[in-house]
Amino acid sequence: MTHRIQALATAVVVAALTITVAHAAGTAKPAAPTAPAAPAAPAAKLNSSDHTFLADALESNQLDIDVSAYAAKQADSAKVKQFAQAMATEHTKLAALMQKANDGLIPTPAPTTQPGINLQGREGAELDHSYVDLMVDYEQDAVTKFRSGADGPQYSGAIHDMAKSVLPSLQRDEATAKAMQRALGPR
Repeated sequence: MTHRIQALATAVVVAALTITVAHAAGTAKPAAPTAPAAPAAPAAKLNSSDHTFLADALESNQLDIDVSAYAAKQADSAKVKQFAQAMATEHTKLAALMQKANDGLIPTPAPTTQPGINLQGREGAELDHSYVDLMVDYEQDAVTKFRSGADGPQYSGAIHDMAKSVLPSLQRDEATAKAMQRALGPR
């Protein structure tokens, strides 16, 4: 889409310059019509393993966003609230990267405001610890899953490329979650 916009902008600038130069020379003629821009390349066709991977990745990532958004509002510690907000923001960006590999057959998971079974009914320091422990588990699982996506022979190039681009962020998130877990100390 960006390529089409750039091509259209270039055509408009060239036409405007042509008219300006022709007008200055006293030979103004209507600009010749330009060829329509080429359509955007369709998303790569995904195989069934790709669809399974992507659907699971998008669903898990949405869970990370939802749990983090909940903790950002409900956590007791300001540091945990800040961490949770950062995780929600980061995983929202990761969702956009994952969607680039989607061929349109995998629906975007719907967000929820429910805390989930792991945080429901928890308050104060108990909520903080439960959330951070949960994020350590989620991030470890995500790193394992995306390593498989980056290297697994059952996945297409689109999934390999997407997984390789997302994996460094997940690894940083895992390290950050573990550091937060250490900072909170034992329950």
